[in-house]
Amino acid sequence: MVALAKIVAVIVVFVGLFQAGMATNPPDAAGLTPLRVTPMRTGVATWYGPGFYGKHTACGQLYSIRTRGVANNHYRCDTKLTIKVGGRVVRVKVIDTGGFSHEFDLSARTAMDLCRCWKPYTMKVRWRRGW
Repeated sequence: MVALAKIVAVIVVFVGLFQAGMATNPPDAAGLTPLRVTPMRTGVATWYGPGFYGKHTACGQLYSIRTRGVANNHYRCDTKLTIKVGGRVVRVKVIDTGGFSHEFDLSARTAMDLCRCWKPYTMKVRWRRGW
């Protein structure tokens, strides 16, 4: 009976690890599980700002010049994204819907963090979901 309980426990642990993705991504020799990194995608982004300051975004956040985030039509509110332009990288959340003719509308703060630009600007960005 005890042996059967041990076998059942091992099966339960294995099923739990498999569902968590660890059985298909086994630990290396040091016992560390390698990270799964989502590949970077490429797209076009612009930034938006002055006409929207003081208003609430589609995700309910008050938008200001200091707000860091992006507008996107494909990801849900609060989805974490890593965005890269050249050597600069920012980690932001989706705070609004938008980006109708391109991938993202960056908040003014996010655009400043990426390119130090204030005039209307379209930039090529690389991004991935997650931080």
